[in-house]
Amino acid sequence: MGSMRIIQVGNGNVAKMHRECFAEKATVIAVIEINLVKRKQAEEEGFPAFSDIASLPLGLLKEVDLWDICVPDESHYPMMKKLLQMGFEKILVEKPICQPSQIPEMRKLLKRFSNAKICTEDTYASSLVVEIIRKICEKYQVFHPSIVMEQSKNRMQDIVNGRFIDEELGVFALEVPHSLTAITATGDKRSPAVIQNVSLEDMKLPSGKILPRQGKGRIVYRTEDDCEVTILSAMDGDILHPLQETYTPTTIPFGDPTRYRIMVLEDGPYKIIGQFEPIPGWPRYKGQVLIYKDGVMINRIEVEDKPMNRHIAKAIRYFEGEEKNPAPPLEALSLVIFLSEAIKRLGP
Repeated sequence: MGSMRIIQVGNGNVAKMHRECFAEKATVIAVIEINLVKRKQAEEEGFPAFSDIASLPLGLLKEVDLWDICVPDESHYPMMKKLLQMGFEKILVEKPICQPSQIPEMRKLLKRFSNAKICTEDTYASSLVVEIIRKICEKYQVFHPSIVMEQSKNRMQDIVNGRFIDEELGVFALEVPHSLTAITATGDKRSPAVIQNVSLEDMKLPSGKILPRQGKGRIVYRTEDDCEVTILSAMDGDILHPLQETYTPTTIPFGDPTRYRIMVLEDGPYKIIGQFEPIPGWPRYKGQVLIYKDGVMINRIEVEDKPMNRHIAKAIRYFEGEEKNPAPPLEALSLVIFLSEAIKRLGP
């Protein structure tokens, strides 16, 4: 077990994935979970579990080095605020860092506690596939590509089973922040600059119930270095940008755990395709990058990519003072501001 002692807030799927990543890097000493069933699950796994911070023994509050916030999106800001006001200044928080309606207050909070160490868990900031894509672009001088990134799955069964939905950001809350981070990392001045087009569609559950803006989304924008980017994400099982170069289903059925995660960069004769894990039929954590010139594949690179593991390892080193922040809070806030501006274009 690692020496850094962590208290997790929330015990859903994300918290459990974080615990796997902490492994030898850190030790979870307690879990806070308001839901009784999930709290009992944490206890069954051997963790002291409590309903709220007020229930924590003083001894644990004195021991904790880092708080890991894994609650639904709307609770990220209030939980950060509570912890910072209590004097805790090392916080790992899931993306998005806050809701659009919380942007003004989050700005104030980050300014007030500017010396706090806060890192967002934005996995794709540490993806090896993204690192390889950037190196390939530099090698072949692919400096102004058009970029398409899609991260889609069928989330309907999760929702039927009680998984949270984001009422403000809709489908943009789930994978789109990851896509923005990944694309920004592919080149210098690759941050979003000008929004060109936005669309959001509803999700229709098997029961017939309609969930507004939870089905699929599309954002087209230009970057600071004038690349055109299209980000696509569907949570209703549709594949929006199927690739001929790789096996791709056109839809992901209800209950199927398949994930479709691709990035495509095109510039002149070059086409670079990144496939992120998990790839259907491949071992877990295997990704690949394909390089085409004039329609002919000239290279294929397989890589073992564990972006969440790498990102959390970097975050732990940051909290220990050994590395720079891999995902600073102001950068995370800028992504929420961008998504908020995108949604405003759609009207109420």
